[in-house]
Amino acid sequence: MNVNDAQCALLFPPLRYLDDAPFLTMFSGVIEKNVLVTYPLSLYERDSSGSLKWMGFLYAFLYTAKDGEKVCSLAHPLCFVKTSLGEEFEIYGRLFKEVEELARAFGVSRMEFEGYESIAGSVAAPLSSMVCGNTVNEEFSRFVKTKGFEERRVTLCYEIPVHPGEPEYSYTIADLNERRKTYLEFLEGSDSFPQHFSTDELLKNPPGIMDRLFLKEKWIVFCRQGKKEGCLRWIPCNGDTERAKVLRVIFRNADSDFFSAGMIDMVRVVASKGIRTVHVTDVMESSDLENVLQRMNGKPVYRSSLLQHRC
Repeated sequence: MNVNDAQCALLFPPLRYLDDAPFLTMFSGVIEKNVLVTYPLSLYERDSSGSLKWMGFLYAFLYTAKDGEKVCSLAHPLCFVKTSLGEEFEIYGRLFKEVEELARAFGVSRMEFEGYESIAGSVAAPLSSMVCGNTVNEEFSRFVKTKGFEERRVTLCYEIPVHPGEPEYSYTIADLNERRKTYLEFLEGSDSFPQHFSTDELLKNPPGIMDRLFLKEKWIVFCRQGKKEGCLRWIPCNGDTERAKVLRVIFRNADSDFFSAGMIDMVRVVASKGIRTVHVTDVMESSDLENVLQRMNGKPVYRSSLLQHRC
């Protein structure tokens, strides 16, 4: 194997190589003056017959953050060659070099990678609340640390049992345009979604096919009591009709009591769809959300570490 002679191109390997391939997107919608740019990078070589031999894959997302900085987010690192750790690092190194060139062209201020560790039990997919095609790869976490990446934030994923019940505060929005508008307003005002965008600018364009696919009515639950509001975004797990992943929980103007009541209430709506177990991602330690999940008999499933590197 000669990594230096291998070719690197913007293309996907066969989708059978990629876990959760349908979820390889950060956010659907073209944002005026801030287009989310995605680069699927594949490393491969050709054998004597001309057939492709896939060696590695890395997905790069380039976007402008709410703090005004341009960011390169790395996801789905894969090595398809059975090799030693040193040779695996060579494959990642070649892919990373290509990403660095893209980042320089985009004027990136920082690079990020979300790694997973301390995994207990079965992990529900998709893994990440941001880059929904990410994969568990502790070797790549070690690799990027050799490139100067440092841990900046730690979150947890909790597993909770859920039971259907009559919701008191929760509801869904049947009209796609109104549902899209309301959800975008939650995202725009929340630090949990780092990409900068304008809801008003986005709404100038009608809902696209990705909006219709990912913003289904049953997958976005809202709750309200007076001026206190909440939103829960979930998606069913691949191949498991009784498990779901909660990708985002956002509250506005909510005290601890409503946070707890609203969260429990929205989860009841998810349970009414036949779901029995929910994995809640992006849980900050000692947060109101973690306290609620612990009271719901939740247990940690894995730890997410956001690794960053200043360019």
